[in-house]
Amino acid sequence: MGTFNADRLLSGKRVVLALTTLSAVAALSSCAATADDGAGQAGEKPKVAFVQAHMTSTFRTQMIEGVEEAAAEHDVDVDVYNSNNEVIKQNEAMQNYVTRGVDVIAVAAIEYESVLPAVRSAAGSDVKVIAVDMQIDDPAVLAQVGVDNRAGGATMGELVAQDAAENHPEGATVGIVGALNSEIQNARADGFKEALGGQVEVVQTVDGQNRQEKAVDEAENLLTAFPDLTYLYATGEPALIGALAAIESQGRTDVQVYGWDLSAEGIRAIDSGLVQAIANQPAKQEGVQAIELAAKLARGEEVERDNMLEIDVVTPENIDEYREDYS
Repeated sequence: MGTFNADRLLSGKRVVLALTTLSAVAALSSCAATADDGAGQAGEKPKVAFVQAHMTSTFRTQMIEGVEEAAAEHDVDVDVYNSNNEVIKQNEAMQNYVTRGVDVIAVAAIEYESVLPAVRSAAGSDVKVIAVDMQIDDPAVLAQVGVDNRAGGATMGELVAQDAAENHPEGATVGIVGALNSEIQNARADGFKEALGGQVEVVQTVDGQNRQEKAVDEAENLLTAFPDLTYLYATGEPALIGALAAIESQGRTDVQVYGWDLSAEGIRAIDSGLVQAIANQPAKQEGVQAIELAAKLARGEEVERDNMLEIDVVTPENIDEYREDYS
């Protein structure tokens, strides 16, 4: 895979993104693409822009691997843009893409409200929009691919509550390392807290900002403030890896960890007994499915709007099934 940079586009690929007015959104919501739209011209490859939120995790890079593989299989010209976790850059990129005439935009949004004007404007310019990872419930979006993050968070909360009932009947505490600028990770935290019941107390949520070095600092502060902490829950890969580094630096192997997004570091932590479970999204499949949908839309075919994938919970019991993908 090539190097991704927020200030340039990947070499050898075409990128375009769209932005205009809200005027045509209502019409787009009631109909699929037609065969005589731009990509339907004889002999012309569909042009798709994939606007990624950031490229600082294995989950994001695996998603792009799926994008590239599906683009080759479905004969689609795809450009990938790395927004580097910056809302302004994501929206500016979309504006640039719209002027270049892309047929479809697949966007992994950073923030729901921030991306809506760009999404609606693209749809108003007759550019078909697919939401990836973050669900965008708006008529401007013709299809979306991802997982139910709140439900996944609830699953993790249920696991913690069950462990606490069995091993800490006197009560337990949990700290959360999140990313408050990520609505996806906030949903994971909300679902988690709702599922805990009264058995486990959430003592604090810290903001790792989806950046590993920040997550290390915040997790260290959390562990220092609560020396008797029972559990730690991390809502994304940078948060999880940062939390593991903080635990190692402080020698806090008494804390049990639950988190999101598998990585080589996560596998090692499961093997060591520090991590009990990791909610893992099918990252590569999200990328594949996004391009499959984009190819169909660009060629005038109808698609299902909601394309939700299953979350796997990775534990010591099934970890061997995942080693090859993270070796």
